[in-house]
Amino acid sequence: MAYIDDRIRLIETVPDNFIDTVDGLREGLIRELTRLIAGFDTIDGRLVSNTQNLARIEQIIDALGNYLFEPESEYLQALSNFIAGIGESAILTNEFLGIKSNPLYQQILKQNQFNAIKLFDKTAIDVQLSNTIRSQITASIAEGGKVADTIDFLRNFIGGSEVNKPALTRYVKTQALTAYGTADASYLVAVGLGEGIQRWLYAGGLVKDSRPFCEARVGREFTTAEVLKWPEEEGYQWDGMIAGTNASNIFTVRGGWNCRHVLAPVT
Repeated sequence: MAYIDDRIRLIETVPDNFIDTVDGLREGLIRELTRLIAGFDTIDGRLVSNTQNLARIEQIIDALGNYLFEPESEYLQALSNFIAGIGESAILTNEFLGIKSNPLYQQILKQNQFNAIKLFDKTAIDVQLSNTIRSQITASIAEGGKVADTIDFLRNFIGGSEVNKPALTRYVKTQALTAYGTADASYLVAVGLGEGIQRWLYAGGLVKDSRPFCEARVGREFTTAEVLKWPEEEGYQWDGMIAGTNASNIFTVRGGWNCRHVLAPVT
């Protein structure tokens, strides 16, 4: 069925495109931040513990924000494409179910897109990146640490190392697929139930690390009542399950974190 194939294509490509773009920003971001570190007061290759250097920490944070969130930035363009992908899936669902216009459904779509944006906006990124950078550079200044060590920290934190994955990429990768799948499924179930759909196909492919939860359901049809019972059948726990999964949100969270399967309406 073209509708299912197109929805699966979106869930398999939209989040990955966002992640790939963000991952490609690492080196440019590192260059910008290390350039500013070079402007700090130093003596013999060590940061001077003074008020001027402490004040310059916010220059680093501002540079991070500007690099990602200036109006024409690659990050914002990638985020815009990610949000547009959520809308594209909603259009597919509307066409499949023959929905022309419905203010409630439109508002649900907008809310889902807003929820996704909040996961990746400036406030969220500040929590994930800026606070760690602030505390590390503050400690380096207070201790008169080596400039080279501070630059190494930024390179490893932003760019990644053998031990740690790059912080921004790691966060986006953790959230993007689940955020997309949640928004996609939330709209679909609201519209499907609103249009009287009572049967659903658990669709998508299987990979070597597919969860038993998904393996047991993929390719099969279920009634709404059967789907609502899944959490109870699994004892409220399975590998990859999102905490708080229950009958009220099972349509949306499905197999859990980073689940690439979809529940498709059976007309």
